[in-house]
Amino acid sequence: MNLPTYSEFKRGNSKEVIYLDQNYISAIAKVQLGQIKDERFTAIYETLVALLDEGRIVVPESTFHTIESEWASEIIKARALEILENLSRGVSIKDWRDILDLQIGRAVEGFFSGVTIQPSRQEAFHKTPKEFLTDTFFDLSVTSRIKNLFALHTGKREALSEKPPGKSRKQLPQETLKFFKTAREDERQALVCDYFERPCRKEYLSNCIMDAYRVSRGPSKIINRYKEFDPNFRRFKEFCNSSELEDVPFIDIVSSLIAAVIAYEGARSPQMGDFYDILIVGTILPYCDALATDNFMKSLLVSRLGFDKKYAVEVFSKKDDEIDRFLEYLHCLSSQES
Repeated sequence: MNLPTYSEFKRGNSKEVIYLDQNYISAIAKVQLGQIKDERFTAIYETLVALLDEGRIVVPESTFHTIESEWASEIIKARALEILENLSRGVSIKDWRDILDLQIGRAVEGFFSGVTIQPSRQEAFHKTPKEFLTDTFFDLSVTSRIKNLFALHTGKREALSEKPPGKSRKQLPQETLKFFKTAREDERQALVCDYFERPCRKEYLSNCIMDAYRVSRGPSKIINRYKEFDPNFRRFKEFCNSSELEDVPFIDIVSSLIAAVIAYEGARSPQMGDFYDILIVGTILPYCDALATDNFMKSLLVSRLGFDKKYAVEVFSKKDDEIDRFLEYLHCLSSQES
């Protein structure tokens, strides 16, 4: 499936999509409340508002903004949610499960029909804020599902915590790289299996495959209709090992980030905030032009994985010079001719 590069895909959009992680939202809130002093965050907020008024950018909110706001004091929470409302203006990134559905559906279409399906940024956003908190497709609520995934991730980290005697992985870069690739493949397979094993997703995938074959679904069960074309599920097994499935952005990003944490940051204890960040980055990265996140996530995305180049996105952390760089980036957008 010959999809355009992400730089080509994003170049065709008139508005820049800028995603602010919760740490940036909280910093703006604290400055407005007088809890910290850093006028650069005031400048960032005012520049974003001006660019929004001119119709130059989109600053979407997400499920995780709402979840992470709950961790703050009531006064910070209230101001953070107000800032989000002012910046997002009703635009939110769809739930990560819906995004995965879209991307899996495109991979199915590309593999079974051989037709290249062009991605669209419009499909990733909607203008019904808070609707993404409802649980439409899965039997567990959003937060319960995330907690279960985090528990599995934490258990795996604990199992790997005892390092074998001898040299540490930091002293063996080739071994570390090999370990990273193995861990990434394990995570990728776990994500795919978790997706395929959900009964409601089997029906969804079957519908996608039948649509790819351009076959009327008919009154019989959709899976039985598919068996007429692939009685031994040979083609479906091939799809499970295909480049189309391997290149699904959410699976690529999330499996790579989790593997990078395991392989390169083994001494760091699992944190729920990191896991939320991994899921939201997996959701938003293919669709945004700029991501303002924390130092840890930027280090993984840029230094470890090179995903800033792969997905054509500017990544900013909250280090002192990075705040300046983000503000400069926004000023450059302001100075561009409309």
